[in-house]
Amino acid sequence: MVAIKNILFVALFAITIRASGTPLDTMWVRSYLNDGVDRCIAVKSFGDSLLLVGSRGVIGETMLMWLDRQGNLIDTIIVHTPDYMDFVTSAVFSSRGTILISGNVTWANFVAEISLDGTVRWYHCLISPDSAMQGILSVCETTSGNCVVSGYAQVILNPGNEFRFWLVWIDSLGHIYNEQVIDIQSAGFNSFMDVRVTATNDGGVLTAGNDWGAIFLMKLNAEGNEVWRHWHFYPERSFTQINAIREMPEEDILIVGQWQDNFGDDFFLLCCDPVGNLRWCASPALPGQQRGYHVIRTMEGRYLVVGEGYWPGSTGPTDVLVASYERSGILHDFVVLHTNFWAAAYAATQLADCTLILGGDGDIYRGAGSSYPGFYAVHLTADSRIPAPSTPFDLLEPSDQDTLINTSPIVFAWRSSSEPDPLDTVQYTLRIWDDLHSYQATLLDTAYQVSDSLLNSLGGGWKHWHVTAHSHRPDTSVVSMSERMFYLSQLDAPSQRLGTAQFPTLAMRPNPFNSITQIEFTLPVTQRVSLRLYDVLGREVAVLLDEMKTAGEHRISFDGSALSSGVYFCRMEAGREMRTNKIVLMK
Repeated sequence: MVAIKNILFVALFAITIRASGTPLDTMWVRSYLNDGVDRCIAVKSFGDSLLLVGSRGVIGETMLMWLDRQGNLIDTIIVHTPDYMDFVTSAVFSSRGTILISGNVTWANFVAEISLDGTVRWYHCLISPDSAMQGILSVCETTSGNCVVSGYAQVILNPGNEFRFWLVWIDSLGHIYNEQVIDIQSAGFNSFMDVRVTATNDGGVLTAGNDWGAIFLMKLNAEGNEVWRHWHFYPERSFTQINAIREMPEEDILIVGQWQDNFGDDFFLLCCDPVGNLRWCASPALPGQQRGYHVIRTMEGRYLVVGEGYWPGSTGPTDVLVASYERSGILHDFVVLHTNFWAAAYAATQLADCTLILGGDGDIYRGAGSSYPGFYAVHLTADSRIPAPSTPFDLLEPSDQDTLINTSPIVFAWRSSSEPDPLDTVQYTLRIWDDLHSYQATLLDTAYQVSDSLLNSLGGGWKHWHVTAHSHRPDTSVVSMSERMFYLSQLDAPSQRLGTAQFPTLAMRPNPFNSITQIEFTLPVTQRVSLRLYDVLGREVAVLLDEMKTAGEHRISFDGSALSSGVYFCRMEAGREMRTNKIVLMK
């Protein structure tokens, strides 16, 4: 049976879920404090006790709350930090038995390490240099015991006032040893205000952010050097918000948040492979508004998302949202926990008896004195879903084996697929790829125009393309009946006319290679170029080039005879642009 165990509403809450095929039911609900603005953002079990971490009250105090397994309050600890009004936005339990917290203070940000008794071990007030606006949103502990916090920074005197990624590294003694404000250079509005970070098993970190209808994902090694970066575009989404990122033991990278489209707000769960390529995307597409705030892996191997939902037909509360997915992306269960007041889940942990404690907040004062008619709740069990995939469909254009010139936009079109479930919708993912490059876009329409500049970044030669149709619930999918190829000619491409390339390009031939390969790149203007080679752990193994180069085409020869066979990454930095390609050495 799945059971809900503890909710700390009005400020904090927690819930417990037992794994099985039956619907969720509430074991007990508790509310603590009554400030109306308290929030739990982390929860963990210690023997027979539960520890909730969050912020308390309108004045902003970091709070630790100890409970027994029945949700009874044992002790409340107020953490006294050097600054006034500290609102915790992220917290993780460290390998040293302490808690790393980060958040906002008046006109600044903070990060600290505290003991379980509330003692502050070290504390930093952080202000991003040369920034008009900044915010710390996420904290993690690396495998080496160091702390990394992430956020956003709006750079002063920067054209357009674009936002940048802001990352700070702190060692286990509390010393800051690295800080970066990273220019992402997106094709959108550069509005990175939801930057999250998580540690990876190899000592590095993953960071993700949003730029309206796009999601950015980047891997950095233990030294803070970029290993790879990926954009995932969703043209039908008018706004995207990232709330959490996690790397799972199976090497899945999960990103959870919410986005907007013509149907309202939906939470989403993205699953990527170890190098950032999209495996699947799940989103329920239900009426009203749903937001996902946290994701964990359960003992049963499923991915559990918690958050909140607001349902049409009422002016009343939000309810706690719980959804679990199989590793393949298929929805296992979706439940709304009705609480009779405004509530949201921000944290979760699983106990040894397979129950789950969820932590969050609730507000019984919001709309006090009003009646809340027309509550709308959805409880999806295995019997209430239609476990059928979208219907088969095929591609329309371009035709198979077509030759396309990379000087104008190209329209990709396909036939529509239908969804057996009348409450569900179909969305499509277009994927274009070759051995070195990959691009994909997710949308609701049956046609998509790819710009010439984007095609130019994919390089010339033969490309594959297909489309996947997938429903939101239960998120089954079907691939187009055929897979097509086209030849992309770059004879007249802007990048091959000296000095007129819109973006730097990078290619290796042959690839895979045996000891020697040619690295080719083009530059739009004369600038300094850096070419460096990294292994799969993000360690720099060779500096191939670091000097000024003129605009146009260039080629250098690389001899890899001194390296071991395997996969490497060649990273080119040209001005503020960066390109990373995979290269395979086979001896």
